[in-house]
Amino acid sequence: MDKLPNYSNRKFLLVDDEFFMLGLIERVLKDCKAGTVVRAPNGAAAIDLIDGDATHVDCIIADLNMSPVNGLQLLKTVRTGVHRKIPRDQRFVMLTGHGDSDAVQAAIKLDVDGYILKPISVEKLTSTIDRVFSRSHTLKSVAQYEGIALPEPTA
Repeated sequence: MDKLPNYSNRKFLLVDDEFFMLGLIERVLKDCKAGTVVRAPNGAAAIDLIDGDATHVDCIIADLNMSPVNGLQLLKTVRTGVHRKIPRDQRFVMLTGHGDSDAVQAAIKLDVDGYILKPISVEKLTSTIDRVFSRSHTLKSVAQYEGIALPEPTA
């Protein structure tokens, strides 16, 4: 990749239970001059962070497999509007080390904005983020999102 994008006006929330992965993604975002990068070790901590801090987050980048709240559960919480400080149309990128079709299908039904299979690369991450910021989607009703069944978390 010749020139990295400039995310100086963007705030990212990284959610992953792997310290190494958080550091790797944060490093790429810092190389792209990200305005702010905030970390959370799981979906529950991410919700607490946003609820406790009324600042706007431009994009959540979350791992699929975490506990006690995994990436799909976090995405469903966002899309159903459970937490008023998190907009339902929040941009959301899912990371996973497994291409589990049930999880991918659930994420698509929940209108995930981007999906990246690990291992990540600078190119994969930045092209996905750029695509996420360049498009908009129409949300379904809260009831439709509430009706989406999530696959059982994998160990």
